Amino acid sequence: MHQTSPQRQILNTHSYNYLLFLPKSYEAQESRFPMILFLHGAGERGSNLEDVKRNGIARIVEEQPDFPFIVVSPQCPRGERWSVNLLSALLDDVIAQYHVSLDRVYLTGLSMGGYGTWHLAADQPDRFAAIAPICGGGNPEEAYRLKNLPVWAFHGKRDGTECPPEAIALCH
Repeated sequence: MHQTSPQRQILNTHSYNYLLFLPKSYEAQESRFPMILFLHGAGERGSNLEDVKRNGIARIVEEQPDFPFIVVSPQCPRGERWSVNLLSALLDDVIAQYHVSLDRVYLTGLSMGGYGTWHLAADQPDRFAAIAPICGGGNPEEAYRLKNLPVWAFHGKRDGTECPPEAIALCH
């Protein structure tokens, strides 16, 4: 028997296409839910949303359909990098359409998505409850904007890519 995905594919005309996961209790409750915006790495860019499920939270919710957060996993087109403007438009759309708790919006991303996490958070730090960039870097001159935002950053020594200069302290 074929099991359907707990994530819906949303085609968006003015930002990014994305996978949307809603908790099992979403329809039964009127309350607002915490949300995670997950930004994938360069290897998942393209036009096939199924590729976004290879790593990270988009993969986790496939395996754990009782995950208690709304999860939004956009897909960056091939050859492009994450755009702060397009991500902001996507967040606006999702918040307008779904029961999102505005004080519990979290941002994370892997590799290229880690870079996107740093950039979006530095541009709009008041929009997020916390961020967790993984294997990405940001602009040290913008770090002051994040002084009131909880950050849990990761970058491993054995990461297969070169450690970015702005994350050197995290790599050694």
